[in-house]
Amino acid sequence: MLAVRFSRKALKDLERLPVKHRQQILEHIALLAEEANPRLTKIRHDRGVLLSHRAGEYRLYVQRGPGLLQILEIRKRNDAYR
Repeated sequence: MLAVRFSRKALKDLERLPVKHRQQILEHIALLAEEANPRLTKIRHDRGVLLSHRAGEYRLYVQRGPGLLQILEIRKRNDAYR
């Protein structure tokens, strides 16, 4: 099981979401943390190479370290690549 940490930005993003979507995203994060090798997609970003995961209508941007999954940002999928 991976430890999960949220950046300040990710926490703010999460707080702004409707309750239903927030619950859905937290469930996705819990499932990712339980997997030894979660399915994450490599993407190029202005901050370098990031990993992303699709959670319903939202995209989670994450970094993975040894035993750690850090949630950096949560964005609506139609706004994620703008």
